[in-house]
Amino acid sequence: MRSNPFLVIAAACLPTLLGACAGAAEGYPSLAMRPAELEAARESGGVEAPLVNRWVPPAPAPATLASLDELARAARESHSAFQEEAPSAQRIAGAGRAAGTGSEAWARAEVALASLTGARSRTMVPLAGIDRLYVAAATEGGDTTRIADVQREVEAMVAEEDRVLAAMQGG
Repeated sequence: MRSNPFLVIAAACLPTLLGACAGAAEGYPSLAMRPAELEAARESGGVEAPLVNRWVPPAPAPATLASLDELARAARESHSAFQEEAPSAQRIAGAGRAAGTGSEAWARAEVALASLTGARSRTMVPLAGIDRLYVAAATEGGDTTRIADVQREVEAMVAEEDRVLAAMQGG
């Protein structure tokens, strides 16, 4: 196999060439401001914060915000209905537990629990829509702040409803 003499010479000189590049700056002073100069310049107002071109995500479209507001309203209404129904369902469930499995009171308690579970589901439906809006905005690189705030609000409602249902089921 024949080797290229030019490649052999270049490979032999490579460490020397790279070393020369690294050593060239050693004899020159840094152009960076020293700490005392930087502090004096800041105090005199001569140094401003560097301009940074930060990317700002675009706001959601008006149609998205209108949909978000409608979903939030629906979630609040269904949560309010859940809260109105919960005390009665809790009383019925308590009587059903006391009466025992298979009794008429137990059957009424099961119906009350199912009704309250349905009310919880009506809160979950808007949350699913809000989740879709969030994913769409995030995928498009849009600002998700307002959507995330509403999402957290509705998730808190669902968590409260979950606690009520778990307590009714004895868990």
